Amino acid sequence: MLFDSVAGVTPSSDHYSIQTRHGGSFAADNVVVATPFDVSARLLDLGSVKSPIAAHIFLVRGNLRRPWAAATVSLFPEGDPILALAQQTGGTTLLSSVSEDPDFARTFSTWEVVEHHHWNPAFHLEGDALLECEQAPGLYLVGDHNVCDLEDAYITGAHAANRILAGRV
Repeated sequence: MLFDSVAGVTPSSDHYSIQTRHGGSFAADNVVVATPFDVSARLLDLGSVKSPIAAHIFLVRGNLRRPWAAATVSLFPEGDPILALAQQTGGTTLLSSVSEDPDFARTFSTWEVVEHHHWNPAFHLEGDALLECEQAPGLYLVGDHNVCDLEDAYITGAHAANRILAGRV
């Protein structure tokens, strides 16, 4: 069993060379990069396509006000200190905010903060660039790099797998 970290991905004429931090080197016909955005940007030399933002994530037990009470997930417009609300099973809600002290009264009629975590960087989503899943033949970027949700990660992962399998026929 090998435990190491990928330090670089280099294309060659017929494959990709994967270099590791401890000096290993591997060849691959297909490479799927499914890492946090900052790692993907470094490995694939994407530059600073999207700016990072920090977020405060609150687990809140309480009663959401209208119109948020009717939605499972609510996304807020750019510039709003609240980024998103996501109702959880069991009567709690995740509130994501750029503020350490968001206005809970704006979205909740009653509330109790159960947990609070600061996440920095939380997301690399500010900007209008969309990243292709297939970065080059046989090189795939998989994850929620364009839209912050599991569906984007699933769709790009399934797309990469289907393209790789189609090439094996």
